[in-house]
Amino acid sequence: ELWFDGGTGLLGRMVDQSGSHTVTTEFSDYRRAGPVKVPFRIATYGGDLPKPQERRLEKVETGPIDRALFSLPRPANP
Repeated sequence: ELWFDGGTGLLGRMVDQSGSHTVTTEFSDYRRAGPVKVPFRIATYGGDLPKPQERRLEKVETGPIDRALFSLPRPANP
């Protein structure tokens, strides 16, 4: 399940119930990194985790990206 904030449209929570345990990941503290917004705080809990895990980013570096990496493959010539 993906839960989005109705006001911002940003991802707020992801819930994975595919196994026998539910794992929840929350995304917050969104900041602009180049042309995109990135969550600088990611917290995961549930499942087999002995305690909640939190990751905080200090910085995100962006640069030019090869658009071909995200393009569909060209059709083969018959």
